[in-house]
Amino acid sequence: MDDVGALEKSNAFLDVDSFRKSVLSARKRLDYSMLLKGVRVAYFGEPHDSACVKKEFIRNMDVFKNAGVTHVCLEHFASGIQEKIELYNPINGQGRDLLEEHLKEKKLECVKMLIDLVDAVKKNNLQFAALGISVEYGKALEYEYNDVNGVCTAKEKHMAEVVAGALRGKASKAIVLTGAPYAQKNHLNAQVEKLAGTSGLSVRLVGCVKNAESPEWVKAANNAVRGEGLARDSFSIQLKNIAGAPKFDCLVHLPQVEEAKTKKKKGGLLSLFSSFFKKKNSGIEEEFSEENSF
Repeated sequence: MDDVGALEKSNAFLDVDSFRKSVLSARKRLDYSMLLKGVRVAYFGEPHDSACVKKEFIRNMDVFKNAGVTHVCLEHFASGIQEKIELYNPINGQGRDLLEEHLKEKKLECVKMLIDLVDAVKKNNLQFAALGISVEYGKALEYEYNDVNGVCTAKEKHMAEVVAGALRGKASKAIVLTGAPYAQKNHLNAQVEKLAGTSGLSVRLVGCVKNAESPEWVKAANNAVRGEGLARDSFSIQLKNIAGAPKFDCLVHLPQVEEAKTKKKKGGLLSLFSSFFKKKNSGIEEEFSEENSF
């Protein structure tokens, strides 16, 4: 058997049966305290339009705090409005309209849930760090690079600088919620390690939304979980010793309680490049797409 054939045979993420037999058996009860033990930064990769991920973070903010987390970093807000977020008062709502306007301008889903997440951060006296880029800067990057990879790579470097800044304090510990491609070990994690000398934990959130646009391995994983009657369960799976694993340290499965939303595709050059990458790449590594350029 050639090398490619051997790889395919050993890859536990190729299809539903392989995932069910080789991966699901390694699942453990979801315990954020244990996941975050011994790491200074954890990257959680999500589908951006998922409300249940934001609800999960809101419910567990006190758990994160008790695990030593001092900073919560979100890609959804541009770093340029950091001051407005700091001035926002979750008690009387002063400044909330400015945050809502910002999120709507970026055409993000789950506006209310994202601001509720900011509320949870503030009410637990944690530091909030906005990682994203402005609409104007995004357009400038599109003009400069003319492709999704160029735009997203430039954005990733910007986010890495913000996360590295949050880790300057010796007692600092951060969780980062971002698009799945950025959360891979060879992306934002690697960039921050270069800047701050700190290697973090890369987590891929699965379940939640049965998204028709998810990578093939994520669809196989969610289908395998449903087939085993575990769709409403929360659990984690360490990927270190599993053949063919994606570029994450572990998976966290959240209950599959949302249906997929069909999005109307934007036109233009980025859309063409996004379609090209989706057709070209069907492997385990998650590629940048139009969604990740917002």
